[in-house]
Amino acid sequence: DGPEDMSLPRLVYGGHRLRMFAAEAYQRIYSQAVGECVGQGTKCICAGDGHMLAMLATEQGAERVVNLEASLQATRLAVEAISACASEGVVRTVHVELAEASDSDEEQEDRGQPATACLLQTLRDECPDLVGVSFNALLAEPAYLDASIGAHAGGGGLQFDNLRFWKDRTEISELLTTDAKIMPMGAKVVGVAVEFDDLRSSQEKVNLVEGFDLSPFCEIQPTDEESRMVAFDLWMYKWKPLSHTFDIMEFDFTGENRDVSSIHLRPRDGAGAGHAASAVAFSATGTCHAVVLWLEWQLTQSVELSCGPSDSGVCNYKQVVYFFDKGESVSADSSTKLHLDRASWESGSSCLSLSFSVKQES
Repeated sequence: DGPEDMSLPRLVYGGHRLRMFAAEAYQRIYSQAVGECVGQGTKCICAGDGHMLAMLATEQGAERVVNLEASLQATRLAVEAISACASEGVVRTVHVELAEASDSDEEQEDRGQPATACLLQTLRDECPDLVGVSFNALLAEPAYLDASIGAHAGGGGLQFDNLRFWKDRTEISELLTTDAKIMPMGAKVVGVAVEFDDLRSSQEKVNLVEGFDLSPFCEIQPTDEESRMVAFDLWMYKWKPLSHTFDIMEFDFTGENRDVSSIHLRPRDGAGAGHAASAVAFSATGTCHAVVLWLEWQLTQSVELSCGPSDSGVCNYKQVVYFFDKGESVSADSSTKLHLDRASWESGSSCLSLSFSVKQES
């Protein structure tokens, strides 16, 4: 790891992640889900969850646990915590350096970075004793990719970054039995059209500030569809839903990673509930500034975890906000609808692309 002064304080988790660990509801959800996947004699892989899943697995009687962590600090903390709980002989913690989900080996080399070894190769290098071992459970959770810098820790990442789990799960398939339990077993992309009071101003162009002309900075900002999606703690802002909640895309992690495309929205309530359509009607009058998006994880057949906005105040997850260039006046009785122009998942780059528009039905 190189010379480091271990006496210096180090940030392992941000405020979002610490609240997540402390939330009783969160702990109950994962205790139930792990209990459905792990039993006496289970051999399982736990993917970068901050050691909680590994410890839950041992409590359920797991025979062998390989715990993967995506940061050195989390790895050290996991080793200490697992050792203190007398699970050291059952759990082995491995630090894995994962490339950005969208980075190919060529893109990393172009930036002067060495190509990151694939997850399977890393496991083989770090745990040569795994050769010939078949695992019958793979456990992960929404912050698995990097709990210390991602959207769940208060960093700049998006919830969608952790859909990379599908790619990594497919990559290590040869280590899993054919009937292995996969947790999470799936996920849905969910959205709702909204009106903001103040948050919309964060995306407006800046001209003069205290006598300084900052307009040139606006011209160099990215303008592609991906740049429209920004992570925010939605509970900190005033907003109003203008449509019913709708499903956009569904992922099945029990199967192999593959490309997915869809131009269908499925409203959960109101007219057309449960039926696929290319557009959804607005359910309230206001100005549509954005679409708020989040993931709902299907951990097991009976256990779900929503990363959507909370009705009870502080939320442990940042939602994704897709901003329009300008607000559009809408109402429940008009012919104007929210259209999904594109929704695609590229299996190779683990990239989710979405594009929306507000326009009248012809």
